[in-house]
Amino acid sequence: MRTARIERKTKETQISLELNLDGTGRSEIETPLKFLNHMLENFSRHSRFDLRIMATGDVEVDDHHLVEDIGICLGMALEKALGDKRGIMRMGFAIVPMDDALATVALDLSGRGYAKIDLFEEYEFEISGKMLGEEVKKFLLDEENLNILKEEYRIIGGIVDLLCEDRDKNIVVVEVKKRKADKTTLDQVNGYLDEIAKGKKKKARGIIISGGQTADFKKFLEKSNYQIDVKDWRTILGEYKLSPRLGDLTKENIPHFFESLAMNGRFNLHMKVEGKNDHHKVEACFKALARALYDAVRIAGEEIPSTKGVI
Repeated sequence: MRTARIERKTKETQISLELNLDGTGRSEIETPLKFLNHMLENFSRHSRFDLRIMATGDVEVDDHHLVEDIGICLGMALEKALGDKRGIMRMGFAIVPMDDALATVALDLSGRGYAKIDLFEEYEFEISGKMLGEEVKKFLLDEENLNILKEEYRIIGGIVDLLCEDRDKNIVVVEVKKRKADKTTLDQVNGYLDEIAKGKKKKARGIIISGGQTADFKKFLEKSNYQIDVKDWRTILGEYKLSPRLGDLTKENIPHFFESLAMNGRFNLHMKVEGKNDHHKVEACFKALARALYDAVRIAGEEIPSTKGVI
């Protein structure tokens, strides 16, 4: 039986992990991260590896340490259980669908750690100004029924991000902030409106699109001389793109789990996924990884699967 046991204790995490490559897919997973537990149970079932993980960590600070260390331990266990890799298939791949998602995994138990993980778009963790600008303009046109007159409109008081007009030809000043809107933001928009509305019979109003508001923002908003609507750009872009978590697991730590696994398991891992639902995308990736590893660790002969004679 090809088995391994790994114990790892740091100031941040404590992990006990047991792995049997020649099992039946039984699992016992206990960590504070329920979504990760669910994914690891799927991994065990579809790889037919028996897997037992007892893990705790400083998740009240962040789940990064525990996710990373579990990936490290699972990789170390895989490498240890394989021994000299004599007779294994060595390479494996799988394409796994899950409703809207389609995951592709290819791997090589080569003794060299490498990971290329294409799981989430970069802007899901750090929204770019260009991405935000394009989505905001689409929102103003489609949802607010505004006509965009000018972008980065210079006036004496500064630069208006977007100068628009509504169906009644009233001026609408749009200010876009990636961070939270505060009193300074409000003063800025009020100043723009004062200057633009001066001497005009048409009404003027404002829209602030930001990543939330400070605690005292509403108090100052109520004192404004103008109608100013406040929108959250995270809602505009859509939760399916921008939610930073899946259940209790931070999304940006999921690719890092796969990277830690591959580097410490000393194998090449290429992973990519298409789809809209993040739960489906991640689960399809765990299942595809499981199926690819199931094939790669199978015994097919007695030789070391390398022209070098060693892996």
